This record gives sequence, structure tokens and C-alpha cells, in this order.
Amino acid sequence: MEFPYNQYLRSGLYIPLATLVFVLGIAVFWIIKYLKTKERGLWAVVKGLVIPIIASILFLSGTLPTLRYTIFLLKEKPEESVQSIGEVERIEDAISSPRYYVPDEDKGIVRASIVRIDGNSYYFMTSNGLKIGDLIEVTYLPESRIVLSWDHSSFNYHE
Repeated sequence: MEFPYNQYLRSGLYIPLATLVFVLGIAVFWIIKYLKTKERGLWAVVKGLVIPIIASILFLSGTLPTLRYTIFLLKEKPEESVQSIGEVERIEDAISSPRYYVPDEDKGIVRASIVRIDGNSYYFMTSNGLKIGDLIEVTYLPESRIVLSWDHSSFNYHE
């Protein structure tokens, strides 16, 4: 199964980065606005400092897990991909995964998974079709561990 590199860029990097910049910009705006006002009551502190900080933390918690992998796409290109063969040890949903579009899937929209293969974690656009114990070949970007394609049809010994 192949995963479109442009989907990783758009949904996994550009949208979370834009969200991060937007939310931090709003938080900074509100904090500066609070610091410029003379109002210092409890409600002013909550409105001017606490709410922007809490909102920023909530939005950051939604973007940082994805950016942990995709931020490397700023310098990694598909031509730098490497291949590896290994056994799937664990499959788990990626925390706060963006929605990706994969043309081969039934509905097209999928969520990312973190798949552990021979002790290493990889970021898959989707793990549909994978099972623990499958022997697979992955093509991935070495720094980010983002998988561009995987295949197990030619040498899977668990069927």
C-alpha cells in the first residue's frame, strides 16, 4: 500500500503548523492586550492570561503528537527513503491524528497509526490490512520514520 507524500505534507505538516501559529498568535495577542489594560481583578486575570494559556495548551496537545513525526518533512524528501523488512509487533492509533485521504481505502479518509516493527516505531498513514506478526517491507523516511509504502503480499508467512 502506498501513501501519498503530499497528504503527509498537507494534513500532517502544513495544517498543524498553521494551527499552531494561529493559536499561539491569538494567545500572545490576548496576553499583550491584558498587559496593556489597567484592569487587574480576578476576572481580568482569568480572561487575559488563564484562558489563552489553557486554550493554547489544548490546541498544542492536538498538533504536537503529529508534528513530532511530520516536522522532519521540512527537510526530508521521498528520494531519501530507505527500505526495511521486519515483523509487526504492535499497532496503535496515533494520538490526535489528522485525517488523511488514501484513494485505495473504502471511504478514502483514514487516521494515522504508530506501528512497531522489530523494536522501531513508524508513522503509518493507516494500518488497515496489517496484523501483529505480519512480516512486511516498509519504505520510510529515516529521520521522521514516516512510511511511504508497505507490502507483505510476496513473503508473508502467517497466511
